[in-house]
Amino acid sequence: MSYSLLKKLGLSFCVLLFTAIFSLVYAEAIVAVDTVLNTINSKQMSPFWIHMYIGALLSLLTYNFLLFISLRKISYLYYALLTAAILLAYGAFNGLWFAVLWPNSPQWHEVSLPIGLILTGLFSIQFSRSFLSTSSHSPKLDKFFSRLNLAFGLTFIAILFAPLIYISYVTTLLIIIVCFTTVVACIKTGLQGQRASQIYLMAWLVLFLGISLSIALHFGWLADIWIAHYALAFSSLLFVLLLSLALAYRIIITRSQTVKFHQQVIAKSNVKVAAQVEEQTKELTELNEQLRQQEGILKKLAFYDALTGLANHAFIQEQLKQLLIQSRRNKTKVSVLFLDLDDFKPINDEHNHKVGDEVLKIIAERLRATLRESDVVGRLGCDKFLVLLESTREDNHDPTEVADKIRAAIAQPIAMDWFILHITTSIGIAHYPNEGHDAASLISAADSAMQSNKADMKVKSQ
Repeated sequence: MSYSLLKKLGLSFCVLLFTAIFSLVYAEAIVAVDTVLNTINSKQMSPFWIHMYIGALLSLLTYNFLLFISLRKISYLYYALLTAAILLAYGAFNGLWFAVLWPNSPQWHEVSLPIGLILTGLFSIQFSRSFLSTSSHSPKLDKFFSRLNLAFGLTFIAILFAPLIYISYVTTLLIIIVCFTTVVACIKTGLQGQRASQIYLMAWLVLFLGISLSIALHFGWLADIWIAHYALAFSSLLFVLLLSLALAYRIIITRSQTVKFHQQVIAKSNVKVAAQVEEQTKELTELNEQLRQQEGILKKLAFYDALTGLANHAFIQEQLKQLLIQSRRNKTKVSVLFLDLDDFKPINDEHNHKVGDEVLKIIAERLRATLRESDVVGRLGCDKFLVLLESTREDNHDPTEVADKIRAAIAQPIAMDWFILHITTSIGIAHYPNEGHDAASLISAADSAMQSNKADMKVKSQ
């Protein structure tokens, strides 16, 4: 069971316990109260309504005091004290507390009404300052409220030596000023966005109306009608009920704003997380692209000759093995052409290796231009190259003709900066499966054929 649920159950139990105890005590007090009420003239409220009035105020006082204990919000304490002060003032005004609580203290009875009114003014000011947050929303009105508190305090001290009639007039005037100031504070804070101020304003307008009707009746400005006799009691009860409603409404608004704030925080967090995920995804994409490029570079370094860009010794042999497997499956012919450039070493010796490297690059480009896309060409090392041909019955690709085209292409003059080179090549051909059944035997057979071709060309040149 959660802590908040235990707190609510404890609060409910306290309310029920108080209600039971209060019912017993209040039942005993009703007899005494009825005795006093029978002395009230017919235009005062009936005992039933007075019982209802006191019971309602006591219930609201107790409920909000328990809320203060549970929530630790100072507004609930000020509300409970304000309700207690209104009860004190109302009971003193009707003589109820004199009959029930202090029948043997006439002096205290004389000062209980001014004290009740002064306390009502003090606690109403503190409740307004707390509820409306005037210290932050309206500092000037908050300072004026502080001065009103000082005025009520001085009036309280004046009870000791000033006539009570003057104390009552001053207290009544101060309460009217409090009403006006609170109404102004409600309007100002309401314009600043505090929605609970509307209910609070309504409460103070009702109380001000009740006070105005009572004062008008007291000075003879209003006809002696029943509504004027009951105005103060009804307005004070409705005032307390509306204040309680304003407190409850403020809790609802606060919770709604809290939920909305949490939703905004979560939404911002989601946006931030989404941005972070997008940024990380972008970084990962860039990293993957770099890795792919590096993989391509490494693959090129591993399988291709750095100078000519042709397949290197290891890769050309691997491709030959794959080509033989494919040939066995498809019943095709494979031919291996072994190329060796004639008299290439003197080029490096007479000029330099830079010229030799440039010649090898040009030879590689000419090989690519002469061969088909399906043909494979690689560099075995130095001035030796290997060409792999696959022919079917349909294309009838003659390796001898390809060799002649290669010789013709390589024999084209190579123009350097200040001289022209003429390169020839010796080519040996090995056929699968006639001259070999695997990559090594085919390359060896082609190498031997190339050596024979080179020897024949030397004999012819002599």
